[in-house]
Amino acid sequence: MDQYVDFWNLMAYDYVWSGSPQTGHQANLFPANDSSTPFDTLTAVNYYISKGVAPQNIVLGIPIYGRAFDSTAGAGSPFVGVGPGTWELGIYDFKELPLIGAKEQFDSKLGVSYSYDATKREFISYDNIEMVNQKAAWIQKSGLGGAMWWESSADALGSKSLIRSVYLALGGQDGLGLEMTSNRLAYLDSTYANLRAGMLDSESASESTFESTVSAASSSTTTGTVTLTTIITTRTVTVFKSQAN
Repeated sequence: MDQYVDFWNLMAYDYVWSGSPQTGHQANLFPANDSSTPFDTLTAVNYYISKGVAPQNIVLGIPIYGRAFDSTAGAGSPFVGVGPGTWELGIYDFKELPLIGAKEQFDSKLGVSYSYDATKREFISYDNIEMVNQKAAWIQKSGLGGAMWWESSADALGSKSLIRSVYLALGGQDGLGLEMTSNRLAYLDSTYANLRAGMLDSESASESTFESTVSAASSSTTTGTVTLTTIITTRTVTVFKSQAN
C-alpha cells in the first residue's frame, strides 16, 4: 500500500479507554514492564516499517485530550467510572488540564505524562508540553514524516499550545507558517441544514452523516468502487513535516 499513498496518519493514542480493564496510559511512546498500558507507539511504528512502510511516510498522531479514570490508585490499578469530561464522559480537552487539585507528572523513560489527584483518586492520561517535545525529538530521530493531532479545538493558546510546541521543535519559526485563527467553515449551499446553519461550535453543532462513492484505478487499470461514510464536524487536524533527512 505504501506506494499508493502520500503518507500514513498513525493514530498513536487511545491505547486505553473507559472499557479497559484497568487504568493505563493512552499514548505512551515505549513499552511498559508492568500492566500500566497494553500497547506502545514504538512497537506500532516498527510494525509498519517491517511491513514495508517508509519511515518518512509515517505521520505520528498525538492526542490533544486526556482520558480520565476515577476511584483509582493510578496506572495499572482498577478504576470505577471516568468522570464528566469536557464534551464526552471521561474525555477532557487539553486546555482544561491539569484539573484543579491534580499534580502533573512526566516520565521520559516510558514516554508518558499524566495527572493524579490523590484526594479525588482521579488519574488522567494526556500529553503535556514536555511529552510532545519528547515525541517531536523522537519523530526526528526515527526519520518519521511529521505529526498530526486529534483535535485542534482542544489545544491551549500561546506558549501552552501543543501544536505550536511540536511545530517549533520540528524546525518551525514562531509567526511563520502556523495559522492560529479559529476554524470556521461555511457551506451555505449544502444539502444539510446543520451545515448551512454554520455549526458554530462543538456544543451547538450537530453531526451529519453522508455517503460518497469514489472510484479508484490501479496501475493495471482495474477499477474498484469504495463507499465512504463520513461524519462532518468543524474539528480539524493539522499536519507538519519534520526536518529529518
